[in-house]
Amino acid sequence: MPIQIVKGGVRRPQMSCILFGPPGTWKTSTLACAQRALWLDFHGSTKTMGERPDCAWDPETGEGRPGNYPDLVDLIRDIAADKKLRADHDWLILDGLDDVEQEFLLPEALRRADAKALGENFFKPCDFLLAVHLEFRRELELLVRQGWNVGMTCHAQNIERVNADGVNCLVCDLKVMYVSGKLGKWDAAPIWRDWVDHCVYLDMEGGKYAKLDAKDKIAHATGTYGAGRVAYLRGEPWLEAKVRRLESVPSPMKCGSPEELWAVLWGKWSESFDSGALERKRAEVLALAQAYFAAGGKGSQEKLVGAVNAAKSTGALDKIAANLR
Repeated sequence: MPIQIVKGGVRRPQMSCILFGPPGTWKTSTLACAQRALWLDFHGSTKTMGERPDCAWDPETGEGRPGNYPDLVDLIRDIAADKKLRADHDWLILDGLDDVEQEFLLPEALRRADAKALGENFFKPCDFLLAVHLEFRRELELLVRQGWNVGMTCHAQNIERVNADGVNCLVCDLKVMYVSGKLGKWDAAPIWRDWVDHCVYLDMEGGKYAKLDAKDKIAHATGTYGAGRVAYLRGEPWLEAKVRRLESVPSPMKCGSPEELWAVLWGKWSESFDSGALERKRAEVLALAQAYFAAGGKGSQEKLVGAVNAAKSTGALDKIAANLR
C-alpha cells in the first residue's frame, strides 16, 4: 500500500464539547452563543429562546422529530452528507445527551437484548447499551470529519465510586448509564467525556451545604444563590470534568453571563491555534501599559514591561491587562 503524506499546515480549529450540570445553569444558553448552529432539540429548551435557532424539526409541534434509533442515525447521516447544509452551518447542537439515551439508545439496546430492563439476564442489556453509545458516537465522528463542530448538553448525577485510597465516595458525572455491582460495572460517561475536547460542569454560584452532625441524616442548605454561574473546567475529587488547550483558564471560573463563558470556551480554544495571538496580545498590553504610566500610573514601568515581555500565555497577559484597567 503506497504511503500518502498529509502535508502540515495551519489548522482550522474545530471543537466538540459537553456542558453538563443541574437545570438552569446556562448549558443551553451558552451553546446558543455558537454561530451558524443547527439544533437537534431533544429537551425542548429552544422554545424558551427569544429568537428560535435553526432546528432539524419543529421544537413546538415535534413534526419531523426522529421516532426511533434508526431514524436518528439516518438523520445524522443525512446531515453529514448534505454539503449545502454544511455550507450554511458550522455547529450541530444536541440538547441533551441524557434525553438521547433515554429516548433512543436505551430502547434500541433493550430491543437488541430482547429485554424489558437493564437488570435482566445478569445485566446483559448493559453491554448492548454501551455498544449503542459507541455506535452513535461513531456517527457523530463521521459528522466531525465533514467539518462540523459538535456541542451537547447533559444533566448531572452523583454516582458512587472507589477513590485512589480505596474509599467509596460520591462523584458528579454525566447523567448517562452507570451500573455497578457484584456482576460488573457499566459506565457510559467516559465514552463521551474522553471523546469531546471540553466536558465542563456548570453550577449555580453561591449555594453551600452545612456539614453534617452526628445526628443529622440530611445536609442543610445554607447561603444564597447568586445571579452568576460557576464553570468547572477541570476535574475535582468529587467531579469528572476536563478541557484541552485551555491551561491558562482558571477552574472553577465565575461567569457573569452565557456570552462570557462562551467567549472563554470558544475564544480561547480558537486562539490556541493562532500562532500570532500571543504576540498581538503582548503588543496590546504594552500599549495599555504605556497609556497607564502616561496618565500617572503608579509602580515600576520597567518591571511591568519585563513581566509583559516574559509572559508565555495570553491568559497571563490578560491578568496583567486587568490590573492596568
